[in-house]
Amino acid sequence: MTDKKDAFFFACEKCNFKCSKNSNFLKHLSTRRHQILTNDLQKNTTTEFKCSCGRNYKHRQSLHKHQKDCKILKTNEVLVSEPSANQIEKLTNLVFDVVKQNQELQKQVLELSKEKMVVTNSNNNNTTNNNKFNLNFFLNEQCKDAMNIMDFVKSLTLQLSDLETVGKIGYAEGISKVFVNGLKELDVFKRPIHCSDLKRETLYVKDEGIWEKENEENTKIKYAIKHIAHKNVQQISEWQQENPGYTDPESTVSEEYMKIISHSMGGFTEEEDETNYNKIIKNVAKEVVIQK
Repeated sequence: MTDKKDAFFFACEKCNFKCSKNSNFLKHLSTRRHQILTNDLQKNTTTEFKCSCGRNYKHRQSLHKHQKDCKILKTNEVLVSEPSANQIEKLTNLVFDVVKQNQELQKQVLELSKEKMVVTNSNNNNTTNNNKFNLNFFLNEQCKDAMNIMDFVKSLTLQLSDLETVGKIGYAEGISKVFVNGLKELDVFKRPIHCSDLKRETLYVKDEGIWEKENEENTKIKYAIKHIAHKNVQQISEWQQENPGYTDPESTVSEEYMKIISHSMGGFTEEEDETNYNKIIKNVAKEVVIQK
């Protein structure tokens, strides 16, 4: 590490330090720089043996002893081990069983999805015969000239009396009355809505020239209800002009006005809105049940 080239010259090759006095050289040996550089050199000359788990050992024997009990090393060996033929066979059989069960389930769903509609008709002699009702023929042939649902809504002409009725009997019953009265004015085959199963409230709606079964959320019917309710609300300004006394809080007209405002807006929560929709849909379904 150090070389003494003559009686008055001292040098540290590691630190590139030179001096002519022994006392200065001894001071240099105690400096932090000299200790760091010389310690790194000693570290680099040390051979380390490392396990895959991250632990290091100075001796190969210590590493070998550790690896016998290393849990991480054993876990890795398990993870990379090849599956046995028995395991592959079990897995294959399991896959086949799942596929078979899925096929059987699909078959059951297909059978349940088939609709069979049988109606009973009585003749003059009270003899009962069972006949199949062709829903597709009824909708696409007999009702081919029916109105689209939104065309029906646009055709409705509401009166101030409809607005007042909603204020008296409530949103659900009032809007139901407007909806049902509009349907009653149409021939059965012109109506945009038909109900094939009143118990389940199965509805078929004509929209954009196509008859389709209404979805579980009753999206098209609810959309129509909202538009009818909106047409009703638009009459409020006209009603105010016809009844100027509504501004007097002590008058009966003002009381009637407050009821109209309260009921015409529908529910105050989503739950109340859903309840109102269900009531209206039930009332409409009763009016459009198909007479099979």
